[in-house]
Amino acid sequence: MRAFEVSLKVCAAAAALSLCLLSPAPASQEKRPPVRHDAARLRRALAGALGGEFEIVRDELTRRSTYHGGSAYWLAHVRPKRAGHFSLKYAYRYEDPVNKGAPLYTHVERTIPIPVGPRGCWRRPQYMASYYLPCLGDTVILPVLLDAYRSTYTGHTFVFTVNSLDETAGSVKGPEPWELSLRPEEDAGLRADEVPNPLAEHLKYLGSRTDVMLHRALGHTAVTYATFEAVRPGRFNLSVGARLPGVAPAAHARDASVPVIVVERGTPVTWLAAREDVRGYSGRFGSTWGENRLTTPVIMQPGERLTLPYHRYSVRGRDPEPEPRRPAEPAPFIRRLPFHVERDDGFNEWIVDRLPK
Repeated sequence: MRAFEVSLKVCAAAAALSLCLLSPAPASQEKRPPVRHDAARLRRALAGALGGEFEIVRDELTRRSTYHGGSAYWLAHVRPKRAGHFSLKYAYRYEDPVNKGAPLYTHVERTIPIPVGPRGCWRRPQYMASYYLPCLGDTVILPVLLDAYRSTYTGHTFVFTVNSLDETAGSVKGPEPWELSLRPEEDAGLRADEVPNPLAEHLKYLGSRTDVMLHRALGHTAVTYATFEAVRPGRFNLSVGARLPGVAPAAHARDASVPVIVVERGTPVTWLAAREDVRGYSGRFGSTWGENRLTTPVIMQPGERLTLPYHRYSVRGRDPEPEPRRPAEPAPFIRRLPFHVERDDGFNEWIVDRLPK
């Protein structure tokens, strides 16, 4: 029996050691291989394509962690010289590491839309809830993919396009009428709960609403949202949970929180170009798709709004009640937490050191 216990301990120790060896190191601690590309050539090629419309303020070579795919990128930090709608397309030759004899793609084109508003513009307009609109004076990070894990991308070329210009971009402008046109309707749909708001000096709580999505197989899912409006500058993490009967207030808010930075109107900010349209093709095949590179921090100006979901529940099957039941709409529980950005979350590592103070 004694020998059996010793063997079990040895097996457990060996299993623990193997797990440690197989588990990837945190992205922030992982030693990443260097990126071997000619950054100077890329900068010259991009500068030639931009034609003076944007200034390249800095650039860097970087590689993502193995956990995030291990891809190498060239990051070009550019600053627009006038407002308008622009796009940058870069193309490269793609070498398929698996189907070398008959690859699906031999060439890839990636197009990055770059809308630029006038100085002091609203960066979170109504129709761009998930994306930002850089303003004149801001810096935009353009990520150029160089290679991916066990794949080689070579021969990068750039094409810059001016789609339209805004000739009124010289001064700070207020919100456009179309940006405010939906607010009366939005406000009318909000339920104004009287709840404590520890962030009142920075974020005004406007109310909550519940959206109901019907199931094809009967039943529904209801999601409740809280809407806030930025009031004055500050840095904090916002946590919103549901006030449920019989649950202690401290347990209402979720552990997850959103880093929020409120800046004065017109403060220059650095953004990551988050969206790309991709086209891969060869002599026998072609396809298109889209890619997003989103970041966690929410940067706002006074007057801009933020809406977050904080409660969800589903009903399956036929409702036994003769009348459709109104979904439960719990009031929110709002918490202010110390400002913190998870560097390894999404593409935060590219902007975390350049957030406004």
